[in-house]
Amino acid sequence: MKRKAQKTNHPQLSASQRKVLNKLYDFGPDGFANGLSTEKYTSIAQVSRATAYRELTDLVAQGVLVKSGVGRGTWYALVGAMGFGTEGFQVQVEL
Repeated sequence: MKRKAQKTNHPQLSASQRKVLNKLYDFGPDGFANGLSTEKYTSIAQVSRATAYRELTDLVAQGVLVKSGVGRGTWYALVGAMGFGTEGFQVQVEL
């Protein structure tokens, strides 16, 4: 089921971060197959690889995403999705 994107302004998130998070939420709790990679982020957000890395790192620091793996095997998922995240911890992001 598709949901309508809200026009709420969220100053801590860039437009490309909101776009990618909306896509993750649209795909549901399990997100993308094998998680969200920097490459998938660049494809969805239409940003450079360096920008994708900075924005993904920022989302991890904000507690919205969790990071798993290293190097080329690094992937990201929503907190609480795919068995990752802190028990009882919920992230509320207005998109």
